[in-house]
Amino acid sequence: KELWSVGDVYSDLSSMHKSLAATISGYAETYFSKEATYSLIPKEIIKGDGKGKKSRNVEIERDASGRPIMPIQLGPSLRVVRLGNIDLREGFHTENYIWPLGFCSERSYFSMVETSKRVTYKCEIVDNGGVPEFRATASDAPDRPIGGKYASGVW
Repeated sequence: KELWSVGDVYSDLSSMHKSLAATISGYAETYFSKEATYSLIPKEIIKGDGKGKKSRNVEIERDASGRPIMPIQLGPSLRVVRLGNIDLREGFHTENYIWPLGFCSERSYFSMVETSKRVTYKCEIVDNGGVPEFRATASDAPDRPIGGKYASGVW
């Protein structure tokens, strides 16, 4: 078990969520330098910003081999369902980012159909002809997923 702090790294969980898909430290070490992965930083490395921001500590449960036990709850409205798999094809990584094929998270947010309701959005990275596609599907509109080639445009 390890405690990780995400609140001091990102100003809000939405920013953290966008970056989480792009960086996976534990599985990427074999293929990419550790310096290129920075989404989940051990709590002892992170210092407060001095502005009184409250940090969130998330306990990451791990199995006997050290891999995270899924799903990982990252606050009241966000959880990681699958970390996905490292795809070595050129479109699925850069020097600074990794977009793991099959990554899936769920986030609670306001509905686009009925704006007074909160629904669950499933956010995924899928293969779209050899390049990653970022896809968000609302639970109240499963037949109308939103997709694009950049996480920031979809998530």
